[in-house]
Amino acid sequence: MSRKLLSGILLAAMASASLAGPAQAESVTLRYSQWLPATYPLQAEIIDPWFEEIARVTEGRVTIVATPKVVGTVAGQYDVLVDGLADVALVVPGYTPGRFPLTEGLELPFLGDDPRVSMPVSYRTYETYLEPTGLFKEIVPLAVFTGNPAHIALRSGEVTALSDLAGKKLRSPQQAASASIELLDAVPVSKPMSEVYELASSGAIDGGIIPPDTLLGFKLAGTMKEYLLVPGGIVNTVNMLAFSREAWDRISPEDQAAIREVSGLPLVTKMGEIYARSLDEAVTAMPGEGMRVQTLPENIVTDLKARLEPIRTGWFEVARKNGLDDPEAMIGFFETEYAAGKAAQ
Repeated sequence: MSRKLLSGILLAAMASASLAGPAQAESVTLRYSQWLPATYPLQAEIIDPWFEEIARVTEGRVTIVATPKVVGTVAGQYDVLVDGLADVALVVPGYTPGRFPLTEGLELPFLGDDPRVSMPVSYRTYETYLEPTGLFKEIVPLAVFTGNPAHIALRSGEVTALSDLAGKKLRSPQQAASASIELLDAVPVSKPMSEVYELASSGAIDGGIIPPDTLLGFKLAGTMKEYLLVPGGIVNTVNMLAFSREAWDRISPEDQAAIREVSGLPLVTKMGEIYARSLDEAVTAMPGEGMRVQTLPENIVTDLKARLEPIRTGWFEVARKNGLDDPEAMIGFFETEYAAGKAAQ
């Protein structure tokens, strides 16, 4: 073949390639480590539809399928992602107490009990104050959010004073709740929700700090008989939907951008509406499930706020030691944004 003919063929091939445009992005199937019950609202109404939306916006190039059972332990989901044992997971940082102290600021008592406002505010607070610290740099968080506020569930016993809680063994979801329980002279038992039914039904615990919809979702209404609503919430729990870094890097930049468009604040704002409905439905359903629901009287709430104040001041000190320059500004930002959101409703 002549050199002239060969050059012509190469030029034609190059022209053809340029006209064809960029190569088709690679399709990937990712494994989601599922530990929530399939019918639990966070799973059925938020996570599953989010996976469907990811498939839609990437035109089917990114699909996410659930594993038959949880990969590793519920408390260890962060490390499951870091080690690449699963590609996507729901992570609860508070299930490993003390490991992520900066997120505990979003779990302080009395930050708010309306998820339509608190959930998007929690994401904006994370994005403004915590994300720049590189807190979760080993993985790729796509939604960081607080859930429904948690209150006090008991197997039995009326509460007419804080002293009625002394000595009780109460399940704690995270560090702030454990500190609250200790300040009430009770005993914290740090366990994931997936283990609470067995602990409660066997009498190993006397109750727990649990959101209403979570209590019903994990079938605890037959075991827990008393539910004490604390205005503002006694505690909240930070949750995170995240990808392993290895899995994220397998996705094309164009599809990564599309996924981010349906994640973050838009996703968390949608969550807030769903959580609010779930919260209202759960509180309404509790009496029919054999539970007595009470709102703590104002005098007990006043005593409770005074008793739990050291949690806030203690977190300010811990946060500064862990690299957050102005933790007071972070909490002030949350409270100001929450108040503005409530006023706008």
